[in-house]
Amino acid sequence: LAIQESRINQAAQVFFVEAGDAFSLIRDQRLYKGSYSNFDDYCQKRWGYTRYRVNQICRGASIWHQLAASERINVLPSSERVARELVNVDSQQRIEAWSDAVESSAAGQPTVNDVKQAVERVQKRAQWTIGSSAVVEIGPHKGKVVEVVEIQNNGAVIQGQVPEIPTSFPFLAGELSIIEVAPDPEPVPKAPTLRERNQMMKALLLKVLTEAILSPELSAEIKLALAD
Repeated sequence: LAIQESRINQAAQVFFVEAGDAFSLIRDQRLYKGSYSNFDDYCQKRWGYTRYRVNQICRGASIWHQLAASERINVLPSSERVARELVNVDSQQRIEAWSDAVESSAAGQPTVNDVKQAVERVQKRAQWTIGSSAVVEIGPHKGKVVEVVEIQNNGAVIQGQVPEIPTSFPFLAGELSIIEVAPDPEPVPKAPTLRERNQMMKALLLKVLTEAILSPELSAEIKLALAD
């Protein structure tokens, strides 16, 4: 416990990831047992933090590690508050949003607001589906309703069909607002297996045997086939 607390004391002044990693170890391995009744009690009495606040630090550290493990990422969050803006997106969208935030930030080190806006852009891109309808918000086609015919660059660029114009046009995702999402395509029926086909055939033969007027020879052949 003393070793992990030393990491927290030093990290509080230097780097949130060390603190988050140490808190996670203390929580998960219950290193506070013996001196404190539970983790909430430990956080409050030892550090003056609520358990909720400590868990925020832990989540921030976890997100930092995930980004650090990606080959696409060269710049990492400078604070737990910045990293925490990525908590409500899945792992793939998290990397996309962070990359977007780095590219769009003025200083190359995203702020909380940079990340928040990047997350909104990535979540918006995820909504696009072929056949969706969208209204153009800016540019020469402003106000026109277009049909999405192609999605490029993970939703960053939308190819839209403008009414009465034979060719489609590329739009940035931020230039469009979805007004109707295309329904999911009907699932393709799964082909029956050989076993299922045999069962269907036997059921058909049994129906013929019981409902049709057959010669004794044909009835015997069908019974033989059903017995296999």
